[in-house]
Amino acid sequence: MKTEQTMQRLKASVMEKHGVTWVSKMDGWYDKVKATKLKLYGDENYLNPEQQKKTWIEKYGVDNPTKSSDIRERMNENRKTAHYNYIKEYCIHNNLEPLFDREHYYGYGFDNKYKFQCTKCQYVFETSIYNSFGAIFCEKCDPNKKPTFENSFFEFLSSLTPPLLIKRHDRTILYGKELDFYLPEKNLAFELNGLYWHSEFGHGLTRRYHLNKTNGCLSHNVRLIHIFENEWRDKPDLVKSVIRTILKLQGTTIYARKCEVREVSIKDKDAFLDINHLQQKDKSTIKLGLYYDRKLVSLMTFRRTSRFDKNVEWELSRFCNSSNTIIIGGASKLFQHFLKTYTPKSIVSYNDRRYFSGELYNTLGFIFNGNTGPSYHYITPDYKNTMNRLNFQKHLLEKKLSIFDPNLSEWENMKANGYDRIWDCGNGKWVWNIH
Repeated sequence: MKTEQTMQRLKASVMEKHGVTWVSKMDGWYDKVKATKLKLYGDENYLNPEQQKKTWIEKYGVDNPTKSSDIRERMNENRKTAHYNYIKEYCIHNNLEPLFDREHYYGYGFDNKYKFQCTKCQYVFETSIYNSFGAIFCEKCDPNKKPTFENSFFEFLSSLTPPLLIKRHDRTILYGKELDFYLPEKNLAFELNGLYWHSEFGHGLTRRYHLNKTNGCLSHNVRLIHIFENEWRDKPDLVKSVIRTILKLQGTTIYARKCEVREVSIKDKDAFLDINHLQQKDKSTIKLGLYYDRKLVSLMTFRRTSRFDKNVEWELSRFCNSSNTIIIGGASKLFQHFLKTYTPKSIVSYNDRRYFSGELYNTLGFIFNGNTGPSYHYITPDYKNTMNRLNFQKHLLEKKLSIFDPNLSEWENMKANGYDRIWDCGNGKWVWNIH
């Protein structure tokens, strides 16, 4: 009852039957309740929970019907019947026919698949149903219908070789809280964060929501990856490459000893980062690349002075390989070249905890310095894209927003202009010092 989808379905059902969203809004409803109480108890405002419990005990043997396994089973069967009737009604209006009866309907969920037939072209297909009927459509008659975020991600996980055990909507790890996907063989889980459903102003998910899930998983030795909706939509190949790397399933392996270290131009650096790094291009001072057969396959960039720690001489800003490529010893070769060439005294770097554990820094000789708090990304008013919060600091807003009040905070001004925000999990901070 706390989910928006359930609330909307309930409202729609009551509206269809009674013309209002809640039965308490029906004309004369309160008068009828009061009249019943007056007749039974002599008091139109009578409420006796103890008497209610006594009645339930006499009728069901428990002080609350939901404590009875028989009642719970009956309620479950009633829900299945109602849901099955909704499916039949949906099919009638969408030129479909369910090829299963109520007896063989086991409830919604991704583990249960059902056959349907298109009444226009007679095509038979099989699909699962979960909360909505968007997955029930004829691919031949409606080829332009796009798969959902979750379904397309599930298809990707299912395509990995070797195949992995995939649990959807798991509630065993976080004591009832849901994980979208869980790979028990890899101690790895995924959360797919829709920009609206995971926003602060629109849906109430505040600063520590995603971090709490991450920490909860870590307490069970499970690594949780958070993927924002626009990342999967705009850079699916890159996200898939990152996941394959985490799972050690990349297709191409290159040995760093067969590569040459070179300085990279700003143009080539920006192009490489735009394709191969989730945070895309940066403003770096030093740009070192590994070239294999004259092709740039790995990149590490540094900037003089850190953006967030002025006590450190350098910041390792970006590191990435070409998509779907593992370079054995690549990061170490680039880092050692930087040390020998520029003789730094101290270096800091940060790993995005939504995706990365920071284990690479251990191999490079960095020391873990702690985790930063969660940060936020602004969401455009249409909830389609995220934007770097540093581009919307308060002193910049007057020239960027159509509505600006200097007496309001940055966040209040952004909300006034229709923007929302989504929180991440913070960063791991790593420091290298000369020995």
